[in-house]
Amino acid sequence: MILLFDASPAMAPYIRQVNATAQRTLSRLDPHDRVAIVLIGEKLTMTRSLALNRDMVVAAIGKIQLRSGPKDLNGAIALTAHYLRDHARPDAAPAILVKTNDSPGEADVRPFIQASGGEIRFMDPKNVPLSELLQGLRVRYRIDYRAPGGYVVP
Repeated sequence: MILLFDASPAMAPYIRQVNATAQRTLSRLDPHDRVAIVLIGEKLTMTRSLALNRDMVVAAIGKIQLRSGPKDLNGAIALTAHYLRDHARPDAAPAILVKTNDSPGEADVRPFIQASGGEIRFMDPKNVPLSELLQGLRVRYRIDYRAPGGYVVP
């Protein structure tokens, strides 16, 4: 999974909220899920490559530096998808969570999200639903098999 953050100054309150809840939020993931952090700004920057260590991921979120300048959201999603294709575990369901604001003149990713079966959540600085999104990913991509005798095999 890649957390793709818009690092523009307008996103500061949202990033602070994610930072405040990161440890608890990431604990909802499966222990085998790897997480990377990518920042969208004037340049696309990977601040944490795919890692199992949640403390390293939380530290990377805490070190996000805001940037001004134009950003290419579509290009960022495309490059991030290619990175996942090349570096994700073969048995993993790749996911990209994009945290951005709706700035005029920027790419509208809503058609892409809807076409790919993704989910759009609106947020305010006091309620960034990252935890709910991660839980939704686990539920959406989890398949349970009920074996004879009632045992559930995840």
